[in-house]
Amino acid sequence: MKNWMDKITIFLLLVSLAGGVFAGEKTFIYPVPRNISYGAGTAVVSNGNFNAPAALSSVVTDKVKDIFSAYAGITLIDGTVVPQVKFTQNAALHDQGYSLDISAAGGVEVSYKDDAGAFHAAATLKQLLFQNGANLPYLTITDDYPDFPNRGFMWDISRNKIPTVATIKRVIDIMADLKLNQLQLYIEGYPFAYASYPDVWAGGTPLTPADFKEIDAYCAERFIEFVPNQNSYGHMYKWLALPQFDGIKEVPGKANASTVALTNPETITFLKNLYGDLLPNFTSQYFNIGGDETYEVGTGQSKDAYPDLSKEEIYLEGLKRLYGLVNEEGKRMMFWADMIVKYVESNPEIVEATRAALPNAIPINWGYSETYDFEKSTTQLKNAGFKYYVSPGTATWSSIIGRTSNMTKNLENAAHWGKKNGAIGYLLTTWGDQGHKQQLICDYPPLVYAAGLSWNGEQNQKEQVDYNQYVSRFIFQDTAEDLSKELSDLADYRALGSSCWNKTWINYVGTEPYSSTEALELFIKHQKGGGTDEEKKKKALMQAEQTAMMAQSFLDYLPTVTMKADDKEIIRAELENSAYMLKDTAEYVAMRLRIYNGVSTPDQEAGKAAELYHEYKLALTEFKTIWMMRNKLSLRDEAMGKLYNPLKYFKHIAGNPYQPLADGNHVLLTPDMLSIPLTSDEFASGWVWSLSGSGEPVVTSVYGVDNATQIKGAIAEGVISILDDETGVFGGVFCFDPVVALQKGYYKIWEGDGKTKLLPRFGWPLLVEGNGDYEITFKAKFKNGTKVQGNLSLLMTAAKPVGGLKGFSPASIIYSKPDSYDWVTITLKYAISDVQTASFYIVTPPTATDSLYIVELFMSRVDQ
Repeated sequence: MKNWMDKITIFLLLVSLAGGVFAGEKTFIYPVPRNISYGAGTAVVSNGNFNAPAALSSVVTDKVKDIFSAYAGITLIDGTVVPQVKFTQNAALHDQGYSLDISAAGGVEVSYKDDAGAFHAAATLKQLLFQNGANLPYLTITDDYPDFPNRGFMWDISRNKIPTVATIKRVIDIMADLKLNQLQLYIEGYPFAYASYPDVWAGGTPLTPADFKEIDAYCAERFIEFVPNQNSYGHMYKWLALPQFDGIKEVPGKANASTVALTNPETITFLKNLYGDLLPNFTSQYFNIGGDETYEVGTGQSKDAYPDLSKEEIYLEGLKRLYGLVNEEGKRMMFWADMIVKYVESNPEIVEATRAALPNAIPINWGYSETYDFEKSTTQLKNAGFKYYVSPGTATWSSIIGRTSNMTKNLENAAHWGKKNGAIGYLLTTWGDQGHKQQLICDYPPLVYAAGLSWNGEQNQKEQVDYNQYVSRFIFQDTAEDLSKELSDLADYRALGSSCWNKTWINYVGTEPYSSTEALELFIKHQKGGGTDEEKKKKALMQAEQTAMMAQSFLDYLPTVTMKADDKEIIRAELENSAYMLKDTAEYVAMRLRIYNGVSTPDQEAGKAAELYHEYKLALTEFKTIWMMRNKLSLRDEAMGKLYNPLKYFKHIAGNPYQPLADGNHVLLTPDMLSIPLTSDEFASGWVWSLSGSGEPVVTSVYGVDNATQIKGAIAEGVISILDDETGVFGGVFCFDPVVALQKGYYKIWEGDGKTKLLPRFGWPLLVEGNGDYEITFKAKFKNGTKVQGNLSLLMTAAKPVGGLKGFSPASIIYSKPDSYDWVTITLKYAISDVQTASFYIVTPPTATDSLYIVELFMSRVDQ
């Protein structure tokens, strides 16, 4: 694995590719220049002089020398006599523009207006050298320049997946080659190590200030601006889920709150702390504060502060406060435009009012559907006098592998209307909604297409030049040059049937627990073309089965592909795993539909379910391995939560896979027994965290612990542990400190009235082999001598076969007298029926002030 990531020298990797030995019959330049003509001949470049103005950035001159050396084996030295390569400044060209002439008479001649234009010329030369080596075709490019001065990529690092610095640098290099010039890493929550709040990311793997400084410098060397991004209004879920931040919620005490109260001085202090930690790591003049989807604004603290203002006006007051904070930091504010565009219906003056209140701010006009009305929204922003961006999306999230048709139309609409209505920026976004399970390679085709459209939209439409050719030739380096096209075709599986907003039906139904049929029924209901219920059921089933067949065809094709990219093994693993994940998820949807439609029965599907169980289990294992090739551990196990629903279903249909342990203990002690996320290499053996009622050990928000890193943090902080010398017993000890747990906010449940009740608890999954009487025994004691009997709640819940929870009360509870080490043996008897798995909980009261130890937990059947 490690060797895959080690960089070999560019020359050894690519010199064998030079000379045009690709499936394409001619030199390919992308983005396609706006004015280019080819001559009939070849200029053979050799070792010689390189001439450029002294004022030209050394970043450019060094790059030119490096690419000639790497791709053609040519050494260029500074000199004015008969230069092989010559750069000349020309103020008459457009900003970021360049001209290039390759001829027998002049060799390689570049003219440019500014350093950025010279760098873009070098990017074009890199493509030519990569394909042709020292034998460059005669050609002339005249004043090639971008449609949008700012062309960027925003990468969500907050929804589970945090890329490594090495991965980010790889993408930056791809961006530079495509003449993109802005990068934003989207932040909500704490994927960044804030010095002011170390407790919130303790135990996690966030990017650090040093990482951001390194990325900033790396971007600067490639004429890319690394723009800080920090949601500061809405999308504050993770912060507001922590008890210490309840007071800054728009509505204190509200469950699942997402919006901060910018009228509260504590909120301003909080944001200043975030900004003070984050912004010193950037040299950019801009700062994106987010500001989208502020669902609760005007319903709580801000309404109390502005009782006479409308919701729209209150929202604007919040933006004004943020604008002031950003100005204090010496930055220019960017913000999402969706709220002011949305408010036009209820307040037609809101866009103009925002422009007047925030004269220097830059709205980012996002819309990710192929039908999003960029014409209307860009016209509103233009008429208000804003300098603004358009922002389409990759459409890879909530899809497993992508939504090609939606992506291409969305990107094209943004480019067309953005250029027509004077947008100053084009910002492609990729998101991690629903777990961020799409692999990085899925974002390559949209990233490349966005680069072409934002540079020169008219001549880079897919009908005129296939962006997939660039991905295959320069990124995948597959010799047949069809891999990216095959990937994009597979990612268009949604086109087989009806559209599902912001996701695919296969993904939506595929992440639904089989005990629920809501998504399944919506999939059937929304089949395009209408028809009877039976006809819609058939259409839905056909779409799922055809998707599985498409994925299998891709898997059959993949072994025929030869790649030469330095990360080809990772690319192949990502492609294969993505196809298997899509295939098996589609098989899950199809199997559910066949049974739901009455086409088959569970017994008839049992054989196939058993095969799919093993195939999908392997795919999930590989997914976890591949994750670590490009990303930090970050929130991987949280991301995988819903991915296990198909595996559970395949097990369910194949027959009960659960068996008691050899010694008769029905308590599961290792996570891998149920093939779920928590693995022995990440968590200490001998214990497991149990999901309420399901018998499955997964991290669950029921406890307020929504990711694996928090559990690890809890272990590190001594909240829970498995070995503790103070117990007098070696091994198998579970120590629980409710005081620290409450202080850290690790445990909580929400009651029906919406109030938060803190309830420290821990639990284990149990296997139930059939209806009958069972006995649970364990030893317990409090660290500081608190009496055990009477201050513990002992609970058992289970997931019923068809949804819902079933609780079991013990038929009897017996407490022994303390032994010589103060251990009390507790024995419980239960009559259990109609379930296969259950969860046993030991709950300490919220007033507990002593740590509890648990050992020797055992459940056995006693009626046989």
